[in-house]
Amino acid sequence: YCNNLDSVIIPGSINKISEQLFTNCENISTITILNGVEIIGQQAFGGCSSLKKVVIPASVKKFGTRILSGCTSLEVLTVSR
Repeated sequence: YCNNLDSVIIPGSINKISEQLFTNCENISTITILNGVEIIGQQAFGGCSSLKKVVIPASVKKFGTRILSGCTSLEVLTVSR
């Protein structure tokens, strides 16, 4: 419930995005995950209803379930491979 966040950049020095880390952060519009992150936990971004753009690098090897559940405004999902 981080209602003051409007964008997030997750550095490559982070190995794992924890489960439900940004759940219900309703004002986030953009999430950029930099190369180096390997795991995105279950429902990490669930309920981010203003989320429009997500960038996921090729370094991500494991995705939890429902990572974008409830992201009703999502327009762009970029997954590098």
